[in-house]
Amino acid sequence: MDPDYFIVVTHSELEPDQKRWLLTNPALADMEAIEKKRVLTVPESLLSSVSHHVADAVETLARQVYPDEFPDDQQ
Repeated sequence: MDPDYFIVVTHSELEPDQKRWLLTNPALADMEAIEKKRVLTVPESLLSSVSHHVADAVETLARQVYPDEFPDDQQ
């Protein structure tokens, strides 16, 4: 397994610690996502239920993967 991205579901202020743990874990160091620092975040509230908020979660991830495709005025 060598993912292009890691996705961190954010629950609280712990997000920076989760990202830091992934980026500094020696067991993950050779993975492309870690080497390229591709750790994405999405708020838990957007994924916790089946609703229209799932579309917001997809947009949140897309903005992180393809930032040039989203002009600043549309956030």
